[in-house]
Amino acid sequence: MPVEEDAPLPHSLEPMLRQLGMPTRLQKGIVTLDTDYTVCKEGEELDSKQTRLLKQFGIACAEFKINLVGYWNKTNGDVQILRQENDMEVEA
Repeated sequence: MPVEEDAPLPHSLEPMLRQLGMPTRLQKGIVTLDTDYTVCKEGEELDSKQTRLLKQFGIACAEFKINLVGYWNKTNGDVQILRQENDMEVEA
């Protein structure tokens, strides 16, 4: 994480982090991680604790994609087709 984005956590979050399994403690009012901690690894299924930790740290767990095949123009009511149904590729 870039240093400019590494902001200290509020001390009130420390009990919640500990409850979610992170080895944390308060040291002079600062949330401190006692040892290295891996929240998850790529490709593994996440449990509710892992998803809450990722959300707390602002890490997106999903990617949203669409294949735009057409759109409706509000101004004139026309439908613009960008790609025919048989032209679409199916992604795995």
